[in-house]
Amino acid sequence: MLKKILFFTIAILLIGCGRDENQTNQTSENNETKLEGVWFLQNNSNGSKLTFEKSNFTIKSGTVTINGTFHILNNKITGQTISRSGANSNGLQPDNFTGNFEISNNRVTFTNFDGNWRAVFSTWYGKQ
Repeated sequence: MLKKILFFTIAILLIGCGRDENQTNQTSENNETKLEGVWFLQNNSNGSKLTFEKSNFTIKSGTVTINGTFHILNNKITGQTISRSGANSNGLQPDNFTGNFEISNNRVTFTNFDGNWRAVFSTWYGKQ
């Protein structure tokens, strides 16, 4: 039961809202994406955060840290988990994920994720 509670707590504490039609989602020449930067769960700097840097991502929520790589094509993001640490960090499976994202007004929303990543990417994050 504790594992389920922790998993859903982590799931609730990860990702965001919006869309800006004028921005491109594809990787630019310097390998930055429009997801580049630090995103805080519902804009709370004391909560969970997502960091996107070039083609790498980090999810930090409580004691859990998940690192990996990602690729963007149009509104679709594809990711691969490389490492995990923290209690029950293996609860988020599979290691690969795909889904859609939209950014608007410094908020990101993720939708249509596969596996139990769907639970993780179900709320909004504000950009730092």
